[in-house]
Amino acid sequence: MSDSSDTNDEEEKTLPPTSTPSVTVDPKTLPLKAVVKIFVTKVPVKYGSPWHKGHQSKSSGTGFCFESRKGQKVILTNAHVVHEHTVIRVRRPGSTTKFVAQMICIGREVDLAVLTVDESLFWKDVSCLELASSLPELNDNVTAVGYPTGGDGISITRGVVSRICLNSYVVGGQKLVTVQIDAAINPGNSGGPVFSSSTQKVVGVAQSIIASSQNIGYIISVPVVELFLNEFEKDCKFGGCSSLEIMVQSLESPTLREELKIPVDFEGGIRVRKVSPLSCLLNIIEPDDVLVSLFGQSIANDSTVPLSEQRSDERLSYLMLISMCSVGTLCNLVVLRDGKQLELECVLKTPRHLVPILHEVDCSPRYFIVGGLVFIPLSRPWLRESYHRKQPSCWIAQNLANYLETSNQEIVILSKVLSADVNFGFQAFRHAIVREFNGNTITNLNHLVEMVRSCTGKFISFTLLFSTRLTLNREECAVTEETILQQHSIDKPSLLENVRLEI
Repeated sequence: MSDSSDTNDEEEKTLPPTSTPSVTVDPKTLPLKAVVKIFVTKVPVKYGSPWHKGHQSKSSGTGFCFESRKGQKVILTNAHVVHEHTVIRVRRPGSTTKFVAQMICIGREVDLAVLTVDESLFWKDVSCLELASSLPELNDNVTAVGYPTGGDGISITRGVVSRICLNSYVVGGQKLVTVQIDAAINPGNSGGPVFSSSTQKVVGVAQSIIASSQNIGYIISVPVVELFLNEFEKDCKFGGCSSLEIMVQSLESPTLREELKIPVDFEGGIRVRKVSPLSCLLNIIEPDDVLVSLFGQSIANDSTVPLSEQRSDERLSYLMLISMCSVGTLCNLVVLRDGKQLELECVLKTPRHLVPILHEVDCSPRYFIVGGLVFIPLSRPWLRESYHRKQPSCWIAQNLANYLETSNQEIVILSKVLSADVNFGFQAFRHAIVREFNGNTITNLNHLVEMVRSCTGKFISFTLLFSTRLTLNREECAVTEETILQQHSIDKPSLLENVRLEI
């Protein structure tokens, strides 16, 4: 969607300041003491070379003090501000002391994290902020507070609510309710509060910008913040966003509606194209069913629903109804099947993507090396690292929207080849999907490892897409393994146990 707005030593992205609305906000009345600057030291994971860590870097962001329903005082910020951290410190405005903080909960899908500070002095005279009870209206005046680039002190910018929309907070993630504002949000604002200028309650958390555009900033909406905090207050962890794991088609075509036996006096509904084998709706709905409503809310033939009962003139995708529910929520739905109405229900689950959206927190990616060939599971973090903003090959890209068909399914990639005599002739191969080993279909990375290690024949053969084959001598691979690992400073030929990708 955009560039996350935390600061980094190596790169700073800023936008021109926005025009100031006519409303005047007295900075003295804003609860600025609750807004803290966050200093983070990070050591990133390297997905292409999982046996190595990336270079240490330092960045900063913003957070604000918040009190849970249980009375616990914590700091709320963006997940991307503190992800892959080794050290987190926080500093209150006007202070010179940086207190050590610990991350106690993170929700990468919603880009939120909770920090705590053990030192009681940090919390002295802190007034915690209060969340607004609903989404802001279009053209409402808002005030963004944080610590962007360009200075060390706290910064205040003003603007209006430009739009309410659905956006993914991580690439490929669930579509969540997002508020677009034109108040200047720059790198370093990430995790900071955005206040209603009239009530001075928090209407969102600064999250990202579109660096190539002017005056377009996105904030995490209060309903998403509440979804995350409800999970945190329950058991200090976030269970993820919900999904139906189905594919649908709009039903604006009169001819298609007639074919599906939809009554002529009924205008809504969307066609179910596909149901994932692991969907919570498997054996409940079928392809060519017409999804009429969710939770009692009618779905229009263009796949949209009203933002709320009071704001029926603002419409968003029906996905809003699902992604804003906690995992385990009972979902009531109505479908038309062969012209007959059926009332059904299911229990919502997290989406299980064929290409995982995120990697687990605080662990290293899995890999397997044999004969200098490096195999890894395909994941979006690896794609972002390997291709940056470029489009991967269509053979990889076509899998990005798919869901798992079995719980242990995984796409295995030949990430690179570590040059050695044993793999001569294959050293140019990289970023290729691996289909078979010695003629047997590969289910996942662990399955590949098991087949290789149990092989007793002379050759080990890997078949890529389009029947391209890489064949190595098994005994030569064993003899040269230690040398190859030493040449590339690799401790061991595989990392498999107790490390799995999120799905």
